[in-house]
Amino acid sequence: QCLVSTGVVQLAVELISTMGDNEELVKEAIYLLSTVSITDEGCQAVQEAGAFDCLVEVVGQHIDSVEIREAAADLLKNIATDETIEHFCSNLQAFADKISADEATEED
Repeated sequence: QCLVSTGVVQLAVELISTMGDNEELVKEAIYLLSTVSITDEGCQAVQEAGAFDCLVEVVGQHIDSVEIREAAADLLKNIATDETIEHFCSNLQAFADKISADEATEED
């Protein structure tokens, strides 16, 4: 509740929207939103701030970034309120996990 009232949600969404080319900053902002969205109040604030739309845009910009996709899947899982969306997010997370495992195998 305290974080939501500070305006950090809107700031994180704005950072994602305006600093989309900075992969590390975007990833950390997405993880911040994911953490905030664990509570009902935080989830509502993240949804109302327009996080979903900017998330879709930034994932498109960083399609090759496993870290961005994992962070996005984590956030989507938290803000999903519909059963269909929850199922989609679970599949997306499984896909991101598989890609991460495949990349780790290739590095060995």
